[in-house]
Amino acid sequence: MKKYLKMIGCIFVYILIYYIVLRLSILPVMSLVNSNASFKAWAVSNKTILIIVNDIVGLIVFVPLIALLKKQSLIKRCNFSKINIKASVLIALMGLASGIFTASVFKLPVIVEKFPGIITLLDYLVNSSTLPIFLAFLVIGSIYKEVLYRGLIFNELKENMSLSLAILIQGLIYGLLFFDLNVPLTTYGLLGAVVFALLYIWYDSMWAPIIAQIGSTGGIYVFGKLIELYPNANLILVIVISLILTAAGIYALWAYKDRLGSKAKAETQNRTLNA
Repeated sequence: MKKYLKMIGCIFVYILIYYIVLRLSILPVMSLVNSNASFKAWAVSNKTILIIVNDIVGLIVFVPLIALLKKQSLIKRCNFSKINIKASVLIALMGLASGIFTASVFKLPVIVEKFPGIITLLDYLVNSSTLPIFLAFLVIGSIYKEVLYRGLIFNELKENMSLSLAILIQGLIYGLLFFDLNVPLTTYGLLGAVVFALLYIWYDSMWAPIIAQIGSTGGIYVFGKLIELYPNANLILVIVISLILTAAGIYALWAYKDRLGSKAKAETQNRTLNA
């Protein structure tokens, strides 16, 4: 019982910090926006700067927190092991395909009608920043999300329960927090979080889900720009092709995980065999 209470306490602290940082980190930025007309004009066309500030502050806060709670560095706790270049490319392509699939599904008329907020979210990702700011948001945001959900929350869960249950619960937490209790989006987010957790396990490196997250958000951005150029594109065809590519990518990453696994994982296996 004691270990479960400790696990729940740690996860509660992680989530509490998530909300505290989310609320407080943007205050100085908003103060600057309201007091400086030039910066306000720039910030209006680069809305993701608020998320970037939040994510940077969050990562900074987690460094001493993990040292205090786990007696480890954040990098060691999350396991930022080197990852095979071929695996990185395959993960990125799978993520890109999944992002295009997601964005194309969300553009279907029936989805737009039932969940109009999704279009607002997609437009925010695609059109709320200049390219350099979006790239900063893409990289920093992906690192922050994976550190929080896979590096901290998932690691806490899998150390105290079965792996399958830990994967499911971290996916549920991700969906609930990231999509603000919206049931359909939470379910969708859960499925994505399961894939990210599996990549983390298969490749024994935080870089695997980070690269997938970058690819997925990047895919949404790419699709958003392409649909502006080709508004009459066949969405069903895009959905089918991107789904097939996503499924094929996940299968390949699973099937070749031993061959494409992280360098650290391979070294561990070699030491085990030679022992």
